[in-house]
Amino acid sequence: MKNAHFYIPMRLFGKNIRPKAALLYMMLCLCFSTHLCAQSVAGQQLHIIYIDNSERGGGGGLSLGMMDYIFTKTIDSVNVADKNINYLLYISNGEKPYFTRNPEQFAIHINKLKDRKLMYPSSIDDKTRIRDILYKDKLSGYSSIVLDFYVTNNYLNEEMVNDHPGYMLNFFPKELQFVTDCPENNITVNVYFPEDRANSEKNIRQKIFMEKASASAWDKKFASNIRYNFIAK
Repeated sequence: MKNAHFYIPMRLFGKNIRPKAALLYMMLCLCFSTHLCAQSVAGQQLHIIYIDNSERGGGGGLSLGMMDYIFTKTIDSVNVADKNINYLLYISNGEKPYFTRNPEQFAIHINKLKDRKLMYPSSIDDKTRIRDILYKDKLSGYSSIVLDFYVTNNYLNEEMVNDHPGYMLNFFPKELQFVTDCPENNITVNVYFPEDRANSEKNIRQKIFMEKASASAWDKKFASNIRYNFIAK
């Protein structure tokens, strides 16, 4: 009697298959899914829009000029059809921020800025929430990153000075560079701030980067090449 080959049948699509065939099928699926993940963001751009419209003590909020700019630039310029740009709109609002990754919903969320002033921001909490949103997806492989920050005087004069200087505007872009491995020269940070006599690019830079009058050789050696633009509105 010839030796019989015994195997435990496995089922795929309602049919019995041999273990070797099942193993080969699983390996092919794994290779295919790995290929898709590896290609998911390669050559694409990550575009984050952060808006603070906070009010404290009866004052604050975005200026009318900045509000108009947000509506025209953010809503009108967003290219919904461009699949090579991955967006995140994040509107700070204390413990209940508004956010979406779908550019088709930008107008819905940004229109909320017309009706109300929002809760005071926390750089630590906002940064943590944005990280949680982004880290659900693959991040490594982005070819460029754009961060638009729209901030109020509240943010510049209190959050940036008293609580967490540079935590969001300085450290977060560097963290994204590390996680995504995107070249620093391909990262752009745009800071939109109220046009006010007390505000100047020099003052804001000092708050963001905690710059001293004279930078040491050590500071210059490890200076970032991330590009910053400061736009008064």
